[in-house]
Amino acid sequence: MEYADLEVQLKVKGETRSSDRALITNCSTYSGGYHQGLETTLVYNCFCTVELSLERLTETVQATILSVRVDEQGPWPFEYGGRIMCSSPPHEVKDPLSKQVVLVDSHSFEGGEMPMGTAGYIDLSWRVVSVKLEDSLQFVIQAYSQSGAIARQSSVTFRTKYCNVSRGICKIGDSVVEITIAWSHIVKHKREIHLEGHV
Repeated sequence: MEYADLEVQLKVKGETRSSDRALITNCSTYSGGYHQGLETTLVYNCFCTVELSLERLTETVQATILSVRVDEQGPWPFEYGGRIMCSSPPHEVKDPLSKQVVLVDSHSFEGGEMPMGTAGYIDLSWRVVSVKLEDSLQFVIQAYSQSGAIARQSSVTFRTKYCNVSRGICKIGDSVVEITIAWSHIVKHKREIHLEGHV
């Protein structure tokens, strides 16, 4: 129920960190309002414009994606890269207005390879999303073809929980991808932290 302070900083990377150049740096406050659905706000200057899509959610839980792991006994499904995203409630991927959160997209990385750690674990760019307590969270996994088009796609849906851990399996082609999520309660008001002494 509190206001949220948003900080936006968009940079052009230089050869070294000290040579990075800020295109836009801005702070703003989001009150959330009381209307339903997405709200769009613009942050801009003479160099560029950043469009943010925001939505106030009530009675939410936090989904922390602990891991996305490809079973090493099967083939690697991302030979030409891929994308993993989630949405709640589940939406069709083709819907341009769907509230998709992209967790990782190999097109964002130099060389177009899916970033991965050891033992088949995929390094995600984004790991936390907020979900309405009574909704579900759908993960969509896409594998690209050599041309960059979507060659294969699969999905798995989780029902939200107030707390605890969920595991799900998603099959994409002959490969098996395991997703592990930790659910946690989101504090609605700062007073709850003071009353309970913790989050």
